[in-house]
Amino acid sequence: MRTVADDRSLIWNLGRVSFAAAGASILPSTPGAETIHVQRGDVCLIHTLDRNTDQWAKMEILAWRPIGIVFRWATIAATPELARVAAAGRRELSGPLVHVQLRAGTRSNGNPNRVFLDGSKNAYLDRIAGAPIPFAVPVTAGEEGVAWLDGGLVPEGQTWVVTQVEGRVFSAHTTPGSRHFAVQLLDQTVLQRDGDDAGGTTHVRWTGEVAIHRGDEARCFVEVAGTTACDVWIRGHFRP
Repeated sequence: MRTVADDRSLIWNLGRVSFAAAGASILPSTPGAETIHVQRGDVCLIHTLDRNTDQWAKMEILAWRPIGIVFRWATIAATPELARVAAAGRRELSGPLVHVQLRAGTRSNGNPNRVFLDGSKNAYLDRIAGAPIPFAVPVTAGEEGVAWLDGGLVPEGQTWVVTQVEGRVFSAHTTPGSRHFAVQLLDQTVLQRDGDDAGGTTHVRWTGEVAIHRGDEARCFVEVAGTTACDVWIRGHFRP
């Protein structure tokens, strides 16, 4: 069971290293994962991240038991080095434009399939595609949630001022259930479509001004649920 819709937590297996040094002088060199395999003696680094929590911790596997594992753990103070670990594998925006494509059936049971502008995703979205998504085939109930994103981190020393969001929303004609689409920038929901309509394609557009700084990207997202897909462009300009 998942109870946090925007969970973006990641974990790293550091292997059999010093528990005291984990997260300080011993840091991972690869991107984190949603799940990992562990053995007795392994030390793991955990970044718990959602809209209410941003916390680092470390855990050492001490023993296996028939009903679970025995471990010790401790929280770790956030540092610039850990921030770089969290951003590993994510690139900076090459320009003030992000293109997001997203489609999902009903496998998430009505929960939002969400992709964030820094390239991360929530636990309900199955995967991030490596290439743009075709929209010629209608969304079906049984298909996985998949996104493609041409986005990234706001460049250091810059502010990305978003002034326009526009695109298309596709809903299935035949599948019952509540369909949902939304774009959120920081604390503002700039676009949203909900309901049990007849399906088809809807063109959406928003204009305004939202200033996004480096580190704010994970507070900005596009999401769909209930046999819905979208093709969205987020435009603006950079300012120092």
